Amino acid sequence: MFGTIPKNNLADLIYQGKGIKDVITWGPMDIGFISGGSGIAGLTNLGRDYINYLVQQLSELDTIADVIIIDTGAGISDSVMEFLVASGEVLLVTTPEPTSITDSYSLLKALKRNTGFNEESSTIKVISNKVSTTEEGKLLFSKLNTVVQRYLHLKIEYIGCIPQDSELADAVMQQSPICISNSNAKSSKAFKDIAMTLMDIPHEAQVYRRGMAGFFANMVRGKHFS
Repeated sequence: MFGTIPKNNLADLIYQGKGIKDVITWGPMDIGFISGGSGIAGLTNLGRDYINYLVQQLSELDTIADVIIIDTGAGISDSVMEFLVASGEVLLVTTPEPTSITDSYSLLKALKRNTGFNEESSTIKVISNKVSTTEEGKLLFSKLNTVVQRYLHLKIEYIGCIPQDSELADAVMQQSPICISNSNAKSSKAFKDIAMTLMDIPHEAQVYRRGMAGFFANMVRGKHFS
């Protein structure tokens, strides 16, 4: 989506001895990304030496980046759940489609039942995607929140919506971020609003934010550090 092809990925960091700066691909406006490659799939099966090296390298991200986002993709696979359990802040993106709502509930149900999940040190924030109006976005969250509160007793928070936008589809085809190619597009304004909401964090919520070293140590603790 950045119009940039990575030369290295996470597997090169783990198995080829590359440094963290070697596997970062820089896109527009100083946004860097690390391609997961096959490294993500085998992350929880690594030995102690690999884990120690990985944690040491990834801890450098705290000095490089202001904000770090891990895209787990869809589904409730073991690897996805490992990332969610280790995260202090989860952003759940859902759409008005019944299958998406069902998948979102299933993910929250699996997370709730995971023995490693700690509700006290995690926040779950919901974004309504591909909605026609702001009201539809709020209604979508309300429906999801109703069943979550009734059956899971899990706290989730609504932080905004992304509207259907043909200009966003055009930007994807052009491999250019919509906020750069068209800052006046509906979706651009929505992304900005959500970003501002995420950055305006109350002081007491700061304890939920972990550095990358702590994140990955927490992710593999049950398998390697118990």
